[in-house]
Amino acid sequence: MTQSNPTLPAEKLAKLFTQLNRLESAGLPAFQAFAILAQSDAGLKKPLAIMQQQLKAGHPISEAGFRAWIFICAHKTLIHAAETSGRLAAVYAQLAGYYAGLNSRIKKVKSRLYLPALVLSISLFVQPLPAFIGSQISALAYLQLSLGRLFAIGLGAFLLIRLPSILRGLGLEAAWHRLQLCIPAVAQWIIKRQINGFFFILGMMLEGGLSFAEALPKAVDSIKNSRLREIFIPALGMLAA
Repeated sequence: MTQSNPTLPAEKLAKLFTQLNRLESAGLPAFQAFAILAQSDAGLKKPLAIMQQQLKAGHPISEAGFRAWIFICAHKTLIHAAETSGRLAAVYAQLAGYYAGLNSRIKKVKSRLYLPALVLSISLFVQPLPAFIGSQISALAYLQLSLGRLFAIGLGAFLLIRLPSILRGLGLEAAWHRLQLCIPAVAQWIIKRQINGFFFILGMMLEGGLSFAEALPKAVDSIKNSRLREIFIPALGMLAA
């Protein structure tokens, strides 16, 4: 089981579900609500237009959002359960709160990286400066030692961020997931983060009225690390008993 849809950034999801909660609480029909969202968020205008087409074709919100690549599998299941039970506004509110918290944590991590990045950049330019002023190195050598190193570090950081996508495209995602769990500090963070997400999804599905046998496979599917996801296979096999 895998998530077949790409995940939108946490900030966009937080805004999307917050607005959906407000519009649903106001009693607006789904088609009208998504039309309003398409006008207010230029970044989601195209996928929301596709979603409206799916709604016109008679698909429920959960399926329409999934086909438009706005919802992932977990969202689709949660919202489908909410549509059945009449708890759409409540589910939108819970999802908005979850992604708002996730976005806040991401921003906090980024803000803590700004100062070290600035100090590193300044040091790269300052370190070879005395040699350049003393005519020990040429201007070209100074640029290689400062700007060149900064470019190399920036390129390395970019490739590291893009590495999961690159490996996924090469069919090596499973190897990357195994590597993640072999590095103690990284493994602890990934396991804690993804298991917390698993429990959140599972809890919401059970609250939405799904049976445990139906909710557990969907919650397991929300775990992004395939090696960690495999650990739950014996539990899935026990559902029949």
